[in-house]
Amino acid sequence: QFDIHKLTGGQFTADMNKIGITDIPPHETAAIQNLTTHLKDDFEVATYPSATFEITHVSYLSSDSLLLSGNFKIKEITRHITIPAKEIRRNNKKIYSTTFQFNRFDWNIGKKGSWLEQRLVDKEVELRINLVTSS
Repeated sequence: QFDIHKLTGGQFTADMNKIGITDIPPHETAAIQNLTTHLKDDFEVATYPSATFEITHVSYLSSDSLLLSGNFKIKEITRHITIPAKEIRRNNKKIYSTTFQFNRFDWNIGKKGSWLEQRLVDKEVELRINLVTSS
């Protein structure tokens, strides 16, 4: 949603099937595959294939820096969060870009695992988002 060419609201969906591992060296394919499978099980991707973020408020800090506040839903849990974003103009398009982390335990992800699993797997999950508009 836009008002006078400024973002004012909206919603985006994250495809949870695209969970990827970035902190294990790429040549360790077995470890990456095992952890990816484990995380998809923890996120219950077969039942909940997407997460959503509904933007409820936008604060422009400068012409290209903003804060997006809204309701972030993973599985059946919704929490209100605020994330920073950048507005980039490229080829008559606006791109709203953000990378943020969330604590998976806040959404009961991986809490059923053993003590070792809870400590071995990072509790912080990073989500990268690029929203592209046509104007």
